[in-house]
Amino acid sequence: MVVKANLMEKVLKTGHAEWGAEAFDFKIGPWGLGIGLMMRHTGYGSPKETGAGIWATVEKAQEIAEETVKKLLSPNCEVVWSEISASAVD
Repeated sequence: MVVKANLMEKVLKTGHAEWGAEAFDFKIGPWGLGIGLMMRHTGYGSPKETGAGIWATVEKAQEIAEETVKKLLSPNCEVVWSEISASAVD
């Protein structure tokens, strides 16, 4: 049996932010012993999937995503978050 340690177990929240021709999409969910934050940058050049880390809580992962958007896109840019319903996850 092959276990892929880099896969998120399930997605709890998704987020999207865009500014001009640049955008970030986020996924937050259980990953190992913490909460994983995955981000995908699209816009100029090719899309890039990047792991942003493992955090203690969903709220901390959201905070990191929001800081990333403000630093890399614009201080005025906001992340729009969507909860994934329990029925969609099961």
